Parts: sequence; structure tokens; C-alpha cells
Amino acid sequence: MSTTELHKLTPRQKEILRLLLRGFDAKSIAKELDISVHTVTEHLREARRRLGVSNSREAARLLEAADARPPNNMGPNTMGVGEPTVTSSFELQTTTKRRLVYIGAVIMIVFAAVALTLAFLNDETGPQAGGRGSDLTLASAQKGDPNHFPIVTIPVDDFTKVAVSGAFKVFVSVGERASEVSLVGPRAMTADVIAVVEDGILTIRFREGAQRSWKPGAGVNVVIRTPNLSSVNVEGPTLMEISGLGPKGDSFAATTQAAGSIDIRRIDVGKVSLATNGSGGISVAGSAGEAIYSTRGSGSIDAKRLRVTRAKMTVAGAGSIYADVSGETEISLGQSGGGRVEVVGGGTCVSQPVNSDRVECR
Repeated sequence: MSTTELHKLTPRQKEILRLLLRGFDAKSIAKELDISVHTVTEHLREARRRLGVSNSREAARLLEAADARPPNNMGPNTMGVGEPTVTSSFELQTTTKRRLVYIGAVIMIVFAAVALTLAFLNDETGPQAGGRGSDLTLASAQKGDPNHFPIVTIPVDDFTKVAVSGAFKVFVSVGERASEVSLVGPRAMTADVIAVVEDGILTIRFREGAQRSWKPGAGVNVVIRTPNLSSVNVEGPTLMEISGLGPKGDSFAATTQAAGSIDIRRIDVGKVSLATNGSGGISVAGSAGEAIYSTRGSGSIDAKRLRVTRAKMTVAGAGSIYADVSGETEISLGQSGGGRVEVVGGGTCVSQPVNSDRVECR
């Protein structure tokens, strides 16, 4: 195994291979790194290809052996007795301390060379590629992309609200230092995407007249990075995932208007408002002081992983609400029937109409 071959591995691929050596399987690696099992298997497949081996554990063992092997250019390890001099060939040193200084310098140079090599490899998609962002977010955006589409960056002003209309898969990373939008997909489709910020609202949509659908490998994935996020609104079949540090602060609101879905991985706010107005759904995890949940279609709200103190819920259609509330919950059920509410957390429930069999509170 040569140093050049090791340089072909990305930091993420090396991290996954080292976890494999520690006894992790693909599922536990995905949980440890907060990524999907599919992403783990794709990284392992690419690592095998780059190293020219057919087995992931063989690739991991090769990396382990390389990690244990000292660099080839550390210089001689014998001790001289004369006064040391510094030359390009690392002449003999008189003390162990001096040798360690040189060894440390060589290691730093090797790491710098690796970093530069990886940077050049990541730039291979051409001048339209950019805004690589976090490895996790962009790896998720490129998941299921057999064509290796370039990453196209759209510069935008700062924003705290996001509105998406159309058939997209959207990954929102909250907590990054700069506001940015990146697109992954066929050039003909990304060219039709409009991303504009007005009054602090980032709007993502296709240009007028461009009718687009989304499916893995043949749609547009959108990566949004923002330091802060106060609300998201999804119209159409958009699939949105919010990760990173997650929304924080006084309040946060999320709304689906049709068949889209929103998955909020982490949240820590004073008040959260979630509403589904069609067949779409919202899932959320984290904590909040107060919650307002509303379903006005067949969609559902899954907030069992969101711990709140008190809540107000309205079910006006066939949709359902599942929540964790430690205090009081006020529930209003539409007269048409169909939708139901399930509340856990040990709190109390006050519903209208009273004693409805569509409400379970425990």
C-alpha cells in the first residue's frame, strides 16, 4: 500500500474504515456519525474502489497498517557524537529531543500534503462547482446520485426563513457560519432553479413554465446553510430535512401546504408551531416550552420525540397528532371525524368535544 493510494481516501472514508476496525457494523457506524446506512455503504464502496480491494475489512486493515507505519523520510535514527548541522538530507542528531523535533516537522509536512491533495481532488467537478459545505450535508444531498452531478453554489443574502415550492429534496443545516445555497442535479434542471432572498425570506422554486419532478438520481437536491432559522414553509411534494445545531431561540414555525414532508432532527426553542394543510407530514425532536399543533388535511404531526411543557392542538381533518406533553394539553377536534390525537408524557388533556374516543392521553 503506497502513500499515494492512501491519499485517494477522503477523511470521512478513513473515519468509517477505522470504526469498522473497532467492531462497528454499517448500521452502528451510521448511528455514530449521524448519517444514513446508505451513505456508509457508499463511502465503503468508494474506498474499496480507490484502494483496489474487494473487501471493506481488507481496506480497513490496509489503512491500519499504514497508520502504524512511520513516514519514509524521517531521516536516520542513529545518534552522532559531533555538533549537529541542518542539511536537506537530515544529518545525524546528537539528542533524542532534536530528533523528535525533526520527526514532528516531517509529520506536519505530510499532513499538509494530504490536505492539499484532497482539496485538488474535491475541485475536479469544474468551475461551476463550489460551496462544498459540511461533509455530512453534501454527502446526504449526493446520496442516490449515480451520475455524480456537480455542486452549483448560488450566493444569497442572509435569511432566517425558508419557503420552498416545487419538487425538491432539501437539506437545511442550521448553525453554519454563512448563508449559502447549493444545488446538486442535472445541469438542465439546476439552471431552472431560482433562489432569492427578500425581506429575510429565502425562496426556492423553479422558474415559471419549468415543470419538474423529483426522484433519486434525476431531480434537484438543495443544500441550505444558515446560522439561524425561524420558520420553513413547504408547498408541493418537497422533502425537507433540517439538521445541524437545529433551530434555537424564542420561536420556530413549520408548515406543509400539500404533499411535502419536513423532518426536524433537533430543536430547542421557547415556542414551536407546526401545521399540516394537506397530505404532508411533520416530524420533530428536541425540546420546547410551548407547542401549537394543527392538522387541516390528511397529514400528520409526529412530535413524540419533542418534549414540551404545554400544548394546544387542532385536528380539523383526517390527520393525526402524536405528542409528548408533560403539562396541560388543550385539544379541539373537528366535527367531521377521522383525525385523532395521542398524547404521552404524563400530562393532562382537556378536549372538545369531551370524552372523545379519538383522544388518547396518558
